[in-house]
Amino acid sequence: MLAAAGLLNGCIFVSNTTSGYKGNTRAVSKTEMVEVMDANNRVRLGMTLEGALESYPQRLVTLRSSASIDDHTIEVYQVAAYQSNGASRFERWLYFVDGKLVEVSDVELDWRGNEGLLLNWGVR
Repeated sequence: MLAAAGLLNGCIFVSNTTSGYKGNTRAVSKTEMVEVMDANNRVRLGMTLEGALESYPQRLVTLRSSASIDDHTIEVYQVAAYQSNGASRFERWLYFVDGKLVEVSDVELDWRGNEGLLLNWGVR
Protein backbone atom coordinates (compact mmCIF):
# COMPACT_ATOMS: atom_id res chain seq x y z
CA MET A 1 0.00 0.00 0.00
CA LEU A 2 1.34 3.43 -0.90
CA ALA A 3 -0.52 6.59 0.04
CA ALA A 4 0.47 10.22 -0.32
CA ALA A 5 -0.64 13.53 1.12
CA GLY A 6 0.76 16.83 -0.15
CA LEU A 7 2.64 19.03 2.32
CA LEU A 8 4.95 21.91 1.37
CA ASN A 9 6.69 21.01 -1.88
CA GLY A 10 6.69 17.26 -1.28
CA CYS A 11 4.62 14.32 -0.20
CA ILE A 12 4.55 12.05 2.79
CA PHE A 13 4.71 8.42 1.78
CA VAL A 14 3.21 5.84 4.08
CA SER A 15 4.29 2.25 3.53
CA ASN A 16 4.73 -1.01 5.35
CA THR A 17 8.46 -1.22 4.59
CA THR A 18 11.53 0.62 5.81
CA SER A 19 13.83 -0.12 2.88
CA GLY A 20 14.97 2.38 0.30
CA TYR A 21 16.38 5.07 2.59
CA LYS A 22 19.75 6.66 2.18
CA GLY A 23 21.41 8.01 5.27
CA ASN A 24 20.60 7.68 8.91
CA THR A 25 17.02 6.52 9.23
CA ARG A 26 15.93 6.03 12.83
CA ALA A 27 13.18 3.90 14.33
CA VAL A 28 10.55 5.90 16.22
CA SER A 29 7.41 5.08 18.17
CA LYS A 30 3.92 5.92 16.94
CA THR A 31 3.90 8.96 19.27
CA GLU A 32 7.26 10.15 17.95
CA MET A 33 6.05 9.74 14.35
CA VAL A 34 3.09 12.01 15.15
CA GLU A 35 5.57 14.54 16.58
CA VAL A 36 7.66 14.37 13.38
CA MET A 37 4.57 14.95 11.23
CA ASP A 38 3.53 17.89 13.42
CA ALA A 39 7.05 19.33 13.15
CA ASN A 40 6.92 18.99 9.39
CA ASN A 41 3.70 21.02 9.30
CA ARG A 42 5.50 23.91 11.02
CA VAL A 43 8.41 24.10 8.57
CA ARG A 44 8.06 26.80 5.91
CA LEU A 45 10.20 28.07 3.07
CA GLY A 46 12.17 31.13 4.10
CA MET A 47 12.81 29.86 7.64
CA THR A 48 16.31 30.11 9.03
CA LEU A 49 18.41 26.98 9.10
CA GLU A 50 18.30 26.91 12.88
CA GLY A 51 14.54 27.47 13.05
CA ALA A 52 13.73 24.78 10.50
CA LEU A 53 16.08 22.15 11.93
CA GLU A 54 14.98 22.80 15.52
CA SER A 55 11.44 21.89 14.45
CA TYR A 56 12.47 18.23 14.08
CA PRO A 57 13.83 15.86 16.73
CA GLN A 58 17.60 16.35 16.42
CA ARG A 59 18.39 12.63 16.32
CA LEU A 60 16.49 12.41 13.00
CA VAL A 61 18.43 15.22 11.28
CA THR A 62 21.58 14.51 9.24
CA LEU A 63 23.73 16.98 7.30
CA ARG A 64 24.15 15.27 3.92
CA SER A 65 26.19 17.85 2.00
CA SER A 66 27.53 21.37 2.03
CA ALA A 67 29.00 23.37 -0.84
CA SER A 68 29.97 26.89 -1.86
CA ILE A 69 28.81 28.12 -5.25
CA ASP A 70 29.22 31.72 -6.46
CA ASP A 71 29.77 33.02 -2.91
CA HIS A 72 26.66 31.19 -1.64
CA THR A 73 26.65 28.36 0.87
CA ILE A 74 24.31 25.46 0.11
CA GLU A 75 23.54 22.95 2.84
CA VAL A 76 21.43 19.83 2.43
CA TYR A 77 19.87 18.03 5.40
CA GLN A 78 17.90 14.81 5.52
CA VAL A 79 15.21 14.09 8.11
CA ALA A 80 14.30 10.40 8.13
CA ALA A 81 12.43 8.02 10.40
CA TYR A 82 10.36 4.89 10.28
CA GLN A 83 7.77 3.77 12.77
CA SER A 84 9.22 0.89 14.77
CA ASN A 85 6.20 -1.33 14.06
CA GLY A 86 6.63 -0.74 10.31
CA ALA A 87 3.35 1.17 9.96
CA SER A 88 4.82 4.31 8.36
CA ARG A 89 7.97 6.08 7.32
CA PHE A 90 9.02 9.68 6.85
CA GLU A 91 11.73 11.32 4.77
CA ARG A 92 12.38 14.96 3.94
CA TRP A 93 15.29 16.69 2.25
CA LEU A 94 15.82 20.31 3.29
CA TYR A 95 17.86 22.67 1.11
CA PHE A 96 19.32 25.88 2.53
CA VAL A 97 21.07 28.73 0.76
CA ASP A 98 22.99 31.09 3.01
CA GLY A 99 21.09 29.80 6.04
CA LYS A 100 17.61 30.20 4.51
CA LEU A 101 15.29 27.28 3.65
CA VAL A 102 14.71 27.36 -0.11
CA GLU A 103 13.40 23.87 -0.90
CA VAL A 104 11.74 20.91 0.86
CA SER A 105 11.45 17.63 -0.99
CA ASP A 106 10.43 14.06 -0.24
CA VAL A 107 13.25 12.83 -2.48
CA GLU A 108 16.88 13.84 -2.79
CA LEU A 109 17.27 16.41 -5.58
CA ASP A 110 20.13 16.35 -8.07
CA TRP A 111 20.85 20.05 -7.56
CA ARG A 112 24.54 20.18 -8.51
CA GLY A 113 24.74 21.59 -12.00
CA ASN A 114 20.96 22.05 -12.20
CA GLU A 115 20.99 25.65 -13.42
CA GLY A 116 17.21 26.05 -13.25
CA LEU A 117 17.05 24.94 -9.63
CA LEU A 118 20.07 27.04 -8.63
CA LEU A 119 18.54 30.06 -10.36
CA ASN A 120 15.26 29.46 -8.52
CA TRP A 121 17.21 29.36 -5.25
CA GLY A 122 18.91 32.69 -6.07
CA VAL A 123 22.35 31.14 -6.50
CA ARG A 124 22.79 32.05 -10.18
